Amino acid sequence: MLAYFPTEQLYYLRVHDIIPAAITLPVLGKTVALNMRKLVQASSRFYLAYIFLEFFRLKEQSGLLHAKQRALGEANANSTERVEIKNSWKAHKLAAAYNALRLPGALHWYVVLCGSQFVLSFLFALHGFYVVRGALDPNAKPPKASLNRQAVIVRRCFFLSFYKFRTLAVTAS
Repeated sequence: MLAYFPTEQLYYLRVHDIIPAAITLPVLGKTVALNMRKLVQASSRFYLAYIFLEFFRLKEQSGLLHAKQRALGEANANSTERVEIKNSWKAHKLAAAYNALRLPGALHWYVVLCGSQFVLSFLFALHGFYVVRGALDPNAKPPKASLNRQAVIVRRCFFLSFYKFRTLAVTAS
């Protein structure tokens, strides 16, 4: 995320002509050209790397939850500890669903191919369903910083679809 957010924001600022096409770095005294295509590719690659790292974190968390559940099964655990483990499993499954549903979109942006927009839209709608489901569940803990990532994904999805339709309209006329 430390590499994804700056490149995503630079891309957004460059697309909307808020910053110029070339900026001078005051410390180095060099002028750096901001190529929009390279920025969006770098941003997508960093995001895809983050998703894979999140899968590894979820695998480790799953192992810890299994160990905790085994320890509770052997010992006399009260009902609040069992409910806490159950809620932790719910949150873990929800985080796994978030991550699994973000993966096709990230792969789509990484490869920069024109796949089926219907399939991609369906997966984003399913992802939105899980976000709402997680938000409405009072016992499930949401994944860390999921709302911030969701805002970036939704903004990017709407911007890219608007840009695509605007480009098609200009070329058609």
